Amino acid sequence: MKALFAITLLLLAPIAEAGATEIEWFNLNQGTVAWDASQGLADGSPLPETDQIKYKLYLREKGTTEAIEQTTSPISELLFTLTISGEGSYLAGVRAVRVRGDQELGQSVIVWSDEPEYVSEGKPWGFISFIPPALPNGLRRVSSAFKGAWSYLVS
Repeated sequence: MKALFAITLLLLAPIAEAGATEIEWFNLNQGTVAWDASQGLADGSPLPETDQIKYKLYLREKGTTEAIEQTTSPISELLFTLTISGEGSYLAGVRAVRVRGDQELGQSVIVWSDEPEYVSEGKPWGFISFIPPALPNGLRRVSSAFKGAWSYLVS
């Protein structure tokens, strides 16, 4: 029986891998993300008039579980510019926060840009950031011994 179970797993593994959604990577160190407003509470009930929904934004390096918070406090806007300071492949995340006055009452789990069920059109994406090379210096004009007709026109 154990052998049959192991064979079944081996046969199903390629199917699961083939169904995995590929992530589209955008090469930049800063990008603005947007999301749709959270509607009501997790149980489907409406948000009380005394409360607001705000948002926190995160970055997570691909292959890790550490969420790096990008907002110092929850924001009301439905877009935010994320800045990546180092090299690597990063996923964007957002969570809804229920707020009453200055008090946080609860928050959702973080939804990440690599989760097809939470991204626009079901197409996962992320950011790849590279540190650019140092600036060249010593730029100078080198005179030429030949002065053709063109050099007289631009002089």
